[in-house]
Amino acid sequence: MQNTYSERGGLCTACPDGSTSVPGSSSCDACPAGTYSQSSTKTCTACPGGSISSSGSTECQPCQIGSAPDATQATCTPTSTRQISRRRRIEVCPVGHKTCPVGRIWGCVDVSRHLTSCGGCPGSDDGVDCTVFDSIASAQCVNGKCQYKCPRGYLLGAGGCERVKGQRDR
Repeated sequence: MQNTYSERGGLCTACPDGSTSVPGSSSCDACPAGTYSQSSTKTCTACPGGSISSSGSTECQPCQIGSAPDATQATCTPTSTRQISRRRRIEVCPVGHKTCPVGRIWGCVDVSRHLTSCGGCPGSDDGVDCTVFDSIASAQCVNGKCQYKCPRGYLLGAGGCERVKGQRDR
């Protein structure tokens, strides 16, 4: 079962907050930077745009106005602003980031790596939420494209991870 582990065929134990597993695991993996996990979630969930977390986190921290998550998604780095009219300023984002609406403000989102807005701003037609593909696939956003990996005994198909005939969870 996902988000549990079993040592040497014993009982399934729930993964601690800040970590997750795939079916058949004998251990849990810490959620990567830029994601979090709590007991109410069964997977590592991407932090909202403009926020960060360290590996194994149970929550995300928003970056202050004038800063954006760096490439590691674990640290906020200062951004510069540019005046585009008398009333409006926008963030000038680092390479790989895009200026996106984040709540009521505009901020820099790493669309090349952000799991829930891969390739574009959150909520836009050009951003893809990689987490809605399959509940047992592990997902990541690499260079603005979703990439999926299935656990042992499964193959990636059009509908998600599909069990290989003759294979059982271990």
